[in-house]
Amino acid sequence: MNNRIYGKITQIDESKVKEFFEKRFCRDNPLASVMVRANANDTIAEKRNINEIKKLHSLYDFSSKPRILDIGCGCGRWAANLDKHFSSYCGVDFCENYITAANEIFKDRPEISFRQMAATELNAHTFEEKFDLI
Repeated sequence: MNNRIYGKITQIDESKVKEFFEKRFCRDNPLASVMVRANANDTIAEKRNINEIKKLHSLYDFSSKPRILDIGCGCGRWAANLDKHFSSYCGVDFCENYITAANEIFKDRPEISFRQMAATELNAHTFEEKFDLI
């Protein structure tokens, strides 16, 4: 059953969104975990990721090595995609599984950090560091 909501304001249950992504988590294929699609075994996630990298590079000049804040970072997909193109990277996500995996993947990279928190918790005082690209 497809229950799409059109034309009305609807409250989103944050706990159900979090549960949805926590259930999708796949340690063997973190990219497929965060890129929503019907079949976990297709190659759509990889193809989409490649296209998104190309698009971002066409929109932003990374020669300045920006400080990046990634909201909804999952397992740090953009930390990997933009590797060597930033001076620092901080990813936030509200799903513990993703942050745990990201910290493990990038454990030897001091310029990369992750925090478990909801985007709704962010404000101008959340970080001491200033960011060039969010």
